Amino acid sequence: LGSVKKGCVFISVGRGDVVDEDALVQALDREQLGGAALDVFHTEPLPSASKLWGRPNVLISPHNADMPGEYIAVRWKVFMDLLGRHRRGGAP
Repeated sequence: LGSVKKGCVFISVGRGDVVDEDALVQALDREQLGGAALDVFHTEPLPSASKLWGRPNVLISPHNADMPGEYIAVRWKVFMDLLGRHRRGGAP
């Protein structure tokens, strides 16, 4: 990440273990990266304590490239859990 053009946007849709998330946060903090769009993480779902949450220059999407039979029910539960946390003033 230190060798990329300053200000570029990092996009990750491959495998979560490929990206060093701590190095990614550092690159964002020192503005080596202008932003990031992330669909995969080392731990999924992304832990609420992750320093990637809440950054205006980071887009976090749900890792949902596949759609197993229980997809809708599982995602609905996750959505409702996150909505409940938000309504109670907590982090996602």
